[in-house]
Amino acid sequence: MSRIESRCREYVEGRVGRYHTYTCLKCGRKFRVFLTPDMTISRRFRFCSDCNPSSVTVVVPILRGARPS
Repeated sequence: MSRIESRCREYVEGRVGRYHTYTCLKCGRKFRVFLTPDMTISRRFRFCSDCNPSSVTVVVPILRGARPS
């Protein structure tokens, strides 16, 4: 299966993405974050804005397929 890659201006500039729903590690509430394709929030930094308003969000790529050992 080949990967679909778009060359439209919005995709290249990083404005095309999608919302991801995460559960806050502190209070258990769900929150949504708009991320570019193939990105996710690191598990250690999944806090809603109410629990940690000054929190820095660390975004990492989603690993698919063969992972390095």
